[in-house]
Amino acid sequence: MTITSEYADFQPVYKQDDYTLASESSVTSETSPTKKKQRNYMDAYLLNDKSYHKMTRNGGSSDEKVGVYSTSTTPGSSIRDAITGATSPMYRVGSIYEDLFFKVCFATGEFGSEPKTMFFDCPEQYERHLNANVSQTIKDRWTSKFASARKLLEGEQ
Repeated sequence: MTITSEYADFQPVYKQDDYTLASESSVTSETSPTKKKQRNYMDAYLLNDKSYHKMTRNGGSSDEKVGVYSTSTTPGSSIRDAITGATSPMYRVGSIYEDLFFKVCFATGEFGSEPKTMFFDCPEQYERHLNANVSQTIKDRWTSKFASARKLLEGEQ
């Protein structure tokens, strides 16, 4: 594509207004919170969530803290994703939808005297997130239960 000589010297004209963005030189780092402050705000927010817990796990060379969300075991409660904390009105404790998740109950005393139940998408997600190992027998049993639940749910539609 060649530019003809009548358009070669064309310079667009920009109208100044109150809505243009500030230049980089006028923006200072003091206006935005530091990463440490942001992390502290997020920690304070999460601590207000009674279903959020910090677990200490052996992460290779040192211990690391891992955040997880627990779900109430009361039938009819919404199932909460252990990693994201997301819920869905369709997924309820005690329903067939419960079998679509890999359920883990922690009765180790890490969270006090009351055991906590967490729902993961699959055993492998649990292993990755908490640096744990699940036996192949348990994985096979879960896969069978998951497949049965999917088949039953597909039959309802």
